[in-house]
Amino acid sequence: MRSSWPTARSPPGARDRCSKPTAAARTQYAIVARHGLTEEAAAAEFDLGVVALAGGSAEEAADRIARGLDAGARQVPRALALLLLAEARVRAGDPDCAEREIGRLPFEPVSPAARRWPASWSRALSSGGYSPSGPPSSAPPAARTSPGPPA
Repeated sequence: MRSSWPTARSPPGARDRCSKPTAAARTQYAIVARHGLTEEAAAAEFDLGVVALAGGSAEEAADRIARGLDAGARQVPRALALLLLAEARVRAGDPDCAEREIGRLPFEPVSPAARRWPASWSRALSSGGYSPSGPPSSAPPAARTSPGPPA
């Protein structure tokens, strides 16, 4: 059911800016589909949906992201895909469907695709140099002090 809510619009030039990523994602999809790689095809479908959403094609994005999710591929980050699908549904003028997608979020399993951390985070966390207030400390672990209780 379509809503009377105004739809979000893409910034000017978004379609032009997405022409190369769209071509790359279509090439990726064609290659994996030709070789019968179903999980990779689902991930490529998801990628096409993300590029379509960035380019302002909300309905195409919703269709492609939904197909990528429905295929159940491990490479598709399901929680992120649901958020993007909800955004595409809102932009396409269907906030009720977007609300249903958001409602599915707490029940999504965490997959390896959802646990991609930038290398700098992994190094900082494994070395004990993580600090929520800034970059990893360069001081050795023994020299670091944690704030204690007020004196």
